Amino acid sequence: MGRVIAATVCAYHSAPGIAWVKDAEQTIVVDRQSRAVWHLEGAEAVVWDLLVLGRPFGHIVRVVSLIAHVPEELARTSAVSMLEKWLDAGILKCEGDLAWRT
Repeated sequence: MGRVIAATVCAYHSAPGIAWVKDAEQTIVVDRQSRAVWHLEGAEAVVWDLLVLGRPFGHIVRVVSLIAHVPEELARTSAVSMLEKWLDAGILKCEGDLAWRT
């Protein structure tokens, strides 16, 4: 069974050594050490940008719901999937009470 993240109780920030730049069409995230590059577009770029600006997870879900024209529950599921992917990749870190459950 997959992991579940309690996204609302964690303060997210980019991991050490991660740099990013917002371009007109995407957010480019670079790991300075490994030189790995992620090109975030659409909802992924919005979620990343709002996370690193310190916006609350509930606000991010509402914004994704509005721009993607989907129900908030679907937007939440999508945003949680993004967080899991970025945490697993090591480009995003969490400070606080991150509750992983299987």
